[in-house]
Amino acid sequence: MSSLGLLFTEGISLETWVSQGLFSREKQIYEEHLKMGHFEKIIWFTYGRNDRAVYEKLLAEKKIDERIIVVPMPKIFIGGHLTHLYSYLLPYIQKKYCKEIDIIKTNQMGGAWTAAIIQKKYKKLFLLRTGYTYSLFLNKKINEADTAKNKRLTVRRYHKYKKIEKEMYDICDIATVSSSDDKEYICSNYNVPDNKVTVLTNYIDCDMFCKINKNDRKNRFLFVGRLDKQKNLYNTIQAIAECNFGLDIVGNGSMRNELEMFAHKRGYDVVFHGFVDNKELPKIYNDFKYYILASEYEGMPKTLLEAMACGALCFGTNVAGIKEVIQDKINGYLIPDTSIQSIKETIKNGINEDSFEMLTDNAVHQIYSNNSLQNVTLKEWDLIDKLRH
Repeated sequence: MSSLGLLFTEGISLETWVSQGLFSREKQIYEEHLKMGHFEKIIWFTYGRNDRAVYEKLLAEKKIDERIIVVPMPKIFIGGHLTHLYSYLLPYIQKKYCKEIDIIKTNQMGGAWTAAIIQKKYKKLFLLRTGYTYSLFLNKKINEADTAKNKRLTVRRYHKYKKIEKEMYDICDIATVSSSDDKEYICSNYNVPDNKVTVLTNYIDCDMFCKINKNDRKNRFLFVGRLDKQKNLYNTIQAIAECNFGLDIVGNGSMRNELEMFAHKRGYDVVFHGFVDNKELPKIYNDFKYYILASEYEGMPKTLLEAMACGALCFGTNVAGIKEVIQDKINGYLIPDTSIQSIKETIKNGINEDSFEMLTDNAVHQIYSNNSLQNVTLKEWDLIDKLRH
């Protein structure tokens, strides 16, 4: 057996995972690796000044496997520039722990250069994992900038991360991305060999997110996610209202207040629930007949996978990430574009078809076959095991 090191995204702490309700979900693949005997221990390198106390509390409450070791950032580095400095000094300050691992894995591209330093200095294998391709995300954000200054800053960041991505994909031993669109973009833009990048979809715990056969699902739509421009919520809210349906929104974000005012002013039937812990979501998904994600763009949306696994009939825009999950009229419905009219037409056609059970059963089967925690864990281990040998 060997030891795995996980680098948290630059600036992200264990405390952040816990406070935002992400911890129970994010830890799963690492506890599954330990359960399957792939590693004898896993070391998390985090960016939190309170992470030692948070970790000890989780241990005391038996909410984390004791074979997961948390190595927090020293308190002296707290602050934007100092945190960034730590991302370069971590391999030296945490020398003891870096020597103990066999493989170093990233959680996102932010801070991936730390893994490159560990790889070179300590001769460790480097697994570059990203949940989404940051330069693609930033490219979309350029057009969303509300001021000329913000647009310039976003453009600058976009070009910076293009360089970082190229360097990291050149250096790493192997890489995983969550969608085939991301893989195609990376291989073509950075001249990366096809066999160096593997599509490893996001996972969900299918024991937790599962369909409960019930006949009293609410005849309403559900959305779960961040409340920001990417999610196209103005058009979503108006389209659903004009189809005479209600909408429940779970999640927070920068646009919550203005979205609440928009819905209230127009008299739309929209309920804002705010933040809900991940462990509460399976019951919520099972309470609704319909789920919608009419985003302008996505990576590989976990909420869509969760909703499909729980038997909600899903509607999503025909964009990267979503179109890799929803097969139109087979396991859900693809909305041609983000416009109000397209959303309305797809909803009206979808709910009038007598195929709810067939489509939702197909969706459940697909998620169990392709996106289960066990399935994705084994695929990741297979990649690592081949590297080691």
